Amino acid sequence: MLINPTPYRLAVFDMAGTTVTDRHEVEAAFKKACLASGLADVSDARIRALQGYSKKAVFRLLWSERHKDEAEAVESAATTSYECFKEVLEAHYAAHPVTPTEGAEACFAFLRDRGIQIALTTGFYRRVTDLLLDQLGWLDGLDERRIGTGEDRIIDFSVSGEEVPEGRPAPDMIFRSMAVLGVEDAAQVLNFGDTPVDIQSGRNAACGQVIALTNGTHTREELEGKGADVLLPTLADFPALFKTWESA
Repeated sequence: MLINPTPYRLAVFDMAGTTVTDRHEVEAAFKKACLASGLADVSDARIRALQGYSKKAVFRLLWSERHKDEAEAVESAATTSYECFKEVLEAHYAAHPVTPTEGAEACFAFLRDRGIQIALTTGFYRRVTDLLLDQLGWLDGLDERRIGTGEDRIIDFSVSGEEVPEGRPAPDMIFRSMAVLGVEDAAQVLNFGDTPVDIQSGRNAACGQVIALTNGTHTREELEGKGADVLLPTLADFPALFKTWESA
């Protein structure tokens, strides 16, 4: 194993759009769920702007704009929309192949060679998270808590938005990853994402580097000025950047 001269001990990655190829299937599932459950006026641009948030929280937000101060009505409608979304999304992923984004697995290997642990975070719920991880082979070496124990593991931990008190932009998933993997200082954490809310979550956690990928759900222009330390075209470009930190 190479010695890592940088201060980083943990890399936290978003899934859809960052490490898992996004073909707009999540947006399409949101759109279908909205149309089927009474949110037909929600625009495609609004749906895309909400990528990265906990999926149930998105529907709560959309319904709260229609039922102000009616918490019970909001929760009931959001639950209906969310169940529809889950049905559509699970059917899609069960029938279509899932692939890693460009350079994702090589980036994982590069970091692991330097003793840097890898955690995946997502706004998906656990069933879909595991479906994606299983198709990619990234469940290998993880125990029932989704903590890496096997020598063949690709990642060291997986956490979903439903497994923490608050999803993004709260830093809870980053903090859970740190706690499980024994990293106490967020300055030792690299945070990767492809949406403004991913960036915000990394900032809220005070991560050492907040890195945004421009080949996911948002363009470079949409991510500029949102608070990322670095904008990268793909994860394939990260090892070269990291080597400049090593030699600094």
